[in-house]
Parts: sequence; structure tokens; C-alpha cells
Amino acid sequence: MRGHQTLYICGTDEYGTATETKALYEGVTPREVCDKYHIIHKEIYDWFNIEFDHFGRTTTEQQTEFLADRFVTGVCPLCAYDDARGDQCDACGKLINAIDLIQPKCHVCKQEPKVRQSTHIFLHLDRLQVSLLDDVRKYVETQIERSDNRWSSNAIAIVKGWIKGGLDKRCITRDLKWGTPVPLAEFSDKVFYVWYDAPIGYLSITKCLLGNNWVKWWKNPENVELYNFVGKDNVAFHGVMFPSTQIGAGDNYTIVNNLCATEYLNYENTKFSKSRGTGVFGDAAKETGIEADVWRFYLLYMRPESQDTVFSWDDFALKVNSELLANLGNFVNRALSFLSNNFGGVIPEMHLTNIDVELLCGIQDCEEWDSLLDGVKLKDAMRVVLAMSRRGNQYMQAMQPWVLMKGTNQDKERAGTVIGVAANVSYQLSIVLHPFMPETGHKIGTPKPLFVKLDNAKIAEWKSKFGGASNKVKKMTPVQAYPHLAKNQQQIQQLLKVASIKFEQARALFVKNKQIELEACISKLDKEVRAVQKELVDAEIAAGTIKVLFEDENIFYLVKQINVSLTDQAASVPANRSSGSAPSTSVETLHKLDKNGGQPKNECNKKCRELNNGNRIRNSILHYNFFKFQVWETVSEHLKVSSEGFAAWKDAPLLVNGQTRITAPTLRGVFVK
Repeated sequence: MRGHQTLYICGTDEYGTATETKALYEGVTPREVCDKYHIIHKEIYDWFNIEFDHFGRTTTEQQTEFLADRFVTGVCPLCAYDDARGDQCDACGKLINAIDLIQPKCHVCKQEPKVRQSTHIFLHLDRLQVSLLDDVRKYVETQIERSDNRWSSNAIAIVKGWIKGGLDKRCITRDLKWGTPVPLAEFSDKVFYVWYDAPIGYLSITKCLLGNNWVKWWKNPENVELYNFVGKDNVAFHGVMFPSTQIGAGDNYTIVNNLCATEYLNYENTKFSKSRGTGVFGDAAKETGIEADVWRFYLLYMRPESQDTVFSWDDFALKVNSELLANLGNFVNRALSFLSNNFGGVIPEMHLTNIDVELLCGIQDCEEWDSLLDGVKLKDAMRVVLAMSRRGNQYMQAMQPWVLMKGTNQDKERAGTVIGVAANVSYQLSIVLHPFMPETGHKIGTPKPLFVKLDNAKIAEWKSKFGGASNKVKKMTPVQAYPHLAKNQQQIQQLLKVASIKFEQARALFVKNKQIELEACISKLDKEVRAVQKELVDAEIAAGTIKVLFEDENIFYLVKQINVSLTDQAASVPANRSSGSAPSTSVETLHKLDKNGGQPKNECNKKCRELNNGNRIRNSILHYNFFKFQVWETVSEHLKVSSEGFAAWKDAPLLVNGQTRITAPTLRGVFVK
């Protein structure tokens, strides 16, 4: 569609332990297994309308020219998954070595394998760091920094992480019979490790198709731009390992320019797994009777471009019934059926209005769609197409051609324009939809529904058949994964108990120390406040507004001209005409004068009378404890509310003007016991 000269190749990766294991299971040779499944894969791709220029395989003479751990399974040492392979864990995706597995066993005979020494060939990627790692880094950074790069975010992060961490030497041979043989006499019993061998398949498959012209594609980096479409678990091999070998060879190879990696597509509440039969795969998808284009639509709609996504049968039905059937299919079928029934399938003459032109311009402007496809944002490009059909539906609903056809000749003419516009929008949709759903569409004159509704009964049947709700990835408990822990449970619990006791002791000491610090701060602040109070009182004494009545043990009793009377049996406080409340300071003073806890002493009254020429005291007595006494704490201990609801001090009532008892609400700010 864009006029680019392209070469699209793929193939079956047929060497490695997985093939030998499958051959043993089926009782055939590895070659027979590869022949069988190569045909199956080719048929599935053909049914899905995935058209490669050549779909090849790695078990060819051309592959040999360019050029075992999976027998062992066990518990992953990283995530405790109980069926990890000896080269990689399906649960966490990490690369591991067979000797690192916990409770390893042979996948075939289930016996524990014996570790033995073997001589292998290693690819010294660590030596590239001296001379060529900078070249690898510079190359990758140059590709990533291009304004039009198509590296997915996860590919960038993974490759940068590998380069930053430094490259290690990696073993590239295995003790297997099935594989590309090592062309060295001393290693005649070895074959190349599948992940060193497999990327070379891109070159060998091209040679199978083009012969010696393969070099025009693979040794022509100035004129060829290479795209790799992989899962994120294969990024390191395509973005670091293979480019390192190509650069290290120094033979002008075409190296990956765009690494388009997806995240994982999971199945219902677990992972897809061929070995466990979990999920629906290509051959089973065909057997459901659902058209290939419908599968293509949903897989692209849910393509895990930036994060893991989940294939869900319920969501599959929802998206098909709402987006394909009710949106895209509804618009095309309405437009073309109306055209066939009312205009004989022939587009009438159109007289476009501004509304029509605006719609057509918006639909025909494929800049966003083109940009997204060019940037390998396939999911978003698919949604742009659906947005186009949604606009078409809105246009039809607003124009209502079925109503116009019942009106005047002018109305019928307008209906013809509307249907002509809708038919052209349908044509445009068929063009932009073709890369996603190449078989969807029909000829004008024979309109029919494009899609069939997925009903709940069939969805329930498929969910049950493919085990989406029952097969869960199993993980072992820590004790199951590490049996030696079970033997030490009592010791571990004792250690935890001792640690807990020590923690509580340390916590108590910390709290105690903090409390001492807090009390010291409060004491310091209290002294500072009292110093300020003393300065204020000294200033009033100097000004003559306050007189010192007498001093007793660092407590100053001061008198100010506010009417108050003292009696031997009760404290009489005059009503405060300015605020309506009685000062509490007189109560505090009385208590302080009588340190023995009894009624106020006659000596106190005597001193007061002497200072006031024998008259009843009409002054409020204020006190300030500047040093060691806190009067209010002492007074409040005996201040309470009687059972009748009146204020009392040491069970003696508090009176206003010697007559009226004080009710509790008038004791503002007083703590009531």
C-alpha cells in the first residue's frame, strides 16, 4: 500500500531440547516431529491470512552453512515456580541454569539428574567490552535516538540494562544429538545452543528463498532497514547477543534497526502454556468456527504493546458484539443495504453540503492512521478505524435518510447524497481495515451482515473446553521449595521470639529516653515562662498598680483593687460586672494561704484587715509561683461540683457577694471532677 520494497520472512525454530523431548513423547524422530509441526504452523498462518514472502525452517543445509537443558525441570530458584525448565522459567521469564534448579528431575524419566563435567565453547562477549562493546552501545543508542525509531519501550529498557550491567561470556554449545553440529573435531559430539543458532535462521531462510542474493538484504546496512518482531523474553537475544556477534564478526552485516517487542498476552487468570494445554492456540481457534478476521481483530485490539494484557472469552464476546457488530458492521450494513434497496445498488448523484464535506475530509485524512501503522502502534491504528465507523454511524443517525425518502423530491435527493457519502465512507473503511482484517468486506449489490453475534452459551462452552477458569499456575510454598527450612522451623521460631523480646526492650528504652528529653524541654520552657511573668509583675509593682501583700516561701501574694471578701468558712467573690464571671484566682489564693488543708487561717484575714485599715477585704488576691509551686494543680484537686450542681472547694460552697452560690457552668476553664 505504501510502495516500499519489503522482505517478510519467518520460520520454525526446530533445533533444541524441546524437539528431542517431543520426539521421545510421540515415539518418532526429531526430524519427523519437525516436519509434522512445520506443516501445522504453515497451515495456521495461512488460515490467519498472515502472508510471508517465505516461511522457512532452521533444519536446512543453508543453516548449517552459516554455522539440552530443557530435559531438566524443577523449582525455579527465583520465584519458586514448580515446573521451571533448565534454561528458562515460564513463570518469571528469567534465564537460569539447570544446576541452579531446586529439586531437579529429568522431564522424561522423572529421576534426579547427575551433574558431570563437559567441555563447551563459549562466546566471549566479555572481551567485546574492551574493543567492541562501545561499538555495540553506540550502535544501539544511535538507533534508539532516531526521531523515527520503532523500538518499543520495554526493548529499550532491557537492552540498556544488559549493556549497563556488562556482558558475560555465554556457552553456545550443548551435549545433544539434534542440532547444528559444531564443525570442530574436538567438539564433534556437540551441537550449537539453539539461542545462538536460531537468529542465524533469518539469514539462512532468506538464502533458501533468494539464493546468493541474500547478501543484498543481510550485508547491505546502508540500504536495508531491519525490523524484528519479538516477545519481551527474546529481546536480549535480538537486541544484544546477536548484534554483538554480528559486530564482532566485522563483516558489514545488516543489524536490527527497529526492535518491536510486546509484553505478555495472558489467558484468563493464568498464562498460555502449550505443554499444559492452557489457552486456545492457532489450530484450536480455527476449530471454533469463528472467522480468522474476528480473531485478528481481537488479538490486535488487545495487543500487549506497553503492558501485559489478558485474553478473556467474556471480553472477546463483548468487543466483537459492540465494536464489530454494533459499530463497524452496523454502519456498513445499514449504508449498503439502504443503497441496494432504494437505489438498486448504484451510487446516486451527490450534492454535498458542508456537513458532508467535513465528514469526508475527516474520514479520508488517514494521517493519524498512517503514522500509527508506520510507528508499529497497531492497537491504536485499529482503534482509529473503529472511530471512523463510529463517526459514520453518527452521521447516518443525524441525517436519517429513511425519513428523507418519505418526503419531497428534494428530500429524496438529499437522502441519495447521504447514502452516497455513507457508501464512500464504507469504501474508505475497507481500505484502512484491510491490513487488519483482509477478508472482511463484500461487493456492492450483495450486502449482508459482516459479523455474527457471539452468544453466551458458546462462550461458556469455549471457556470450559479450553480450561481458562481452572488451570492456574502453581507455585510451591517456601517450605515446599526449600525442604531444609521445615527441619529448622523450631529454631527459626525461637530466633524470632528472642528477636521480638530484644525489640520490645529496645523500644521501651527509646521511649523512656525520649520522655526524659521531653520533660527536660518542658521544665526549661516553664522556667522561661515564669521569668517572663516575673518581669511583668515587677513592672506593675514598679508602676504602683500592684502591691505586695506578703511573701511566703517564694510565693508572692499580690493585691489589686477588685472587690473580694474572705471568710473563715467560705470564699465570697463579688460579681464581675464587666464580664459576668468570677475570677478563679481568689480560690487559688485561699488554698495557698492554707497549706495544711483546713479553712483559711485567721492570720491571713488579720493581715488583710491590717492592710485595709480593719475593713473587709475588697481586693482580689493574685499570686505568682515563680519557682517551685504550681498553684493551679494544687487548687484544682479540691475544686469540684457538688451533687446539687454548685461549685465547691473542699466541700465549702463558693458564694457571690457572700450570698449566691456559683453554678458549675460559670466556672469557665475550671477542671470539674
